[in-house]
Amino acid sequence: MPEAGYAAVTCRLVFAFIKDKAAFLSLVRYLLPPGGTFWVVTPLAERLPDERKTIGISPQHAELLTASWSSVHSEDLDTMRCYALRP
Repeated sequence: MPEAGYAAVTCRLVFAFIKDKAAFLSLVRYLLPPGGTFWVVTPLAERLPDERKTIGISPQHAELLTASWSSVHSEDLDTMRCYALRP
């Protein structure tokens, strides 16, 4: 994705597996113009069984995810959380 200007970028069920989350979020912010949306759907670690917690987002990673956006909206869906983030 070399050019900026995407109206939406989605990240479904993969955020926990991204090794360099800060770099990834920086790239997404670069790609989104004002009014664009970064849509993230991820399990919440605290709502998962112990053996599956690593596939969910921790409170620390949720803070990293939502920092530096001008608009953050989230909705919980059972064990999942949906985020709509805007630059």
